[in-house]
Amino acid sequence: MEKNYLEKLKLQNSIRPFNYRIDATPDGAYAIRILEFYRDLCNTKWVSEESNILLEVLNKRQKCRYKELDEAIEYTKWISEESNILLEVLNKRQKCRYKELDEAIEYLKSKEFEN
Repeated sequence: MEKNYLEKLKLQNSIRPFNYRIDATPDGAYAIRILEFYRDLCNTKWVSEESNILLEVLNKRQKCRYKELDEAIEYTKWISEESNILLEVLNKRQKCRYKELDEAIEYLKSKEFEN
């Protein structure tokens, strides 16, 4: 491509990835932050003063990308919420087991002294 042609192309609403930092804290939301960052990059649109089929295809693909990322973000958030609920249930069950075991140990100790 000619240098002159490339100068005519512009990115509208551009986000420069090297200006951003994704918080890499492993807190259960790291994957969502990565997906959301890439989703933000999809807000970029190629524009030119002249009609251009290539740019139309690139922009159409960009729309497909952001739809797919939106779905992935929603699914990942849903999985995260569901796993948190499951962990809460498992923790409650484990606390009940500890209580039952403590009661059983106390019962056995009391029977030991009776004999």
